[in-house]
Amino acid sequence: MKVTLTTRNVQQAREDLGKLNRRIDPVVRGTCNTTVTTVRKTELLPDLSRIIGGGRRNINRRLIIKRAGSKRTNARIIPSSSGVLVEQYKKWGFNAVDPTRAIVWVQGITGRKIAAGFVNPKGSKRKPLRTESRRTASVGKLGGAQRTYRYGTAKPEPALGPSVAYWFHLMMTGARLSKIQTILVNEFDRRLQAEIAKGIRTPTRRK
Repeated sequence: MKVTLTTRNVQQAREDLGKLNRRIDPVVRGTCNTTVTTVRKTELLPDLSRIIGGGRRNINRRLIIKRAGSKRTNARIIPSSSGVLVEQYKKWGFNAVDPTRAIVWVQGITGRKIAAGFVNPKGSKRKPLRTESRRTASVGKLGGAQRTYRYGTAKPEPALGPSVAYWFHLMMTGARLSKIQTILVNEFDRRLQAEIAKGIRTPTRRK
């Protein structure tokens, strides 16, 4: 998912700035960097903060920004694909399926979502946990060689809910992408006018 400046707008701006002996690259880089920062702060953090605890810093760590620079003219927001601990969700619960096992759910942006884990309804702590089952098996290969895979039951670990990347993709609706596009274009126009207002740049003479 991405939003871009139109080639026509950039080309026209390049020509306008060229007449002033100025370059378009700083305008484009600044536009991209400001836009991704604004989008994370105003379009993503409010919704994610409603469902995931730990404060803004915790969520920002899961929404990494890659800024534009001299070697890259685009900026990106990279949402983490790692699961979020169920207990970090502001609202979670479970539904029993038998006396000793219950399905865990978390409250997300679009409603409840089943988490990768379970709860023992009769347990004293009723903590959301998950396990990975493993076992040993020999698998034959061509030529008679054997490969052995070992599986076992690992120690229960804290259960995981959906990742920030999961919610990120659900949040990127057509309406939101259109809004982000508007933010991008407005920032580009603002920076372009500010650069034009500086007037003609006098070439630097080398001594």
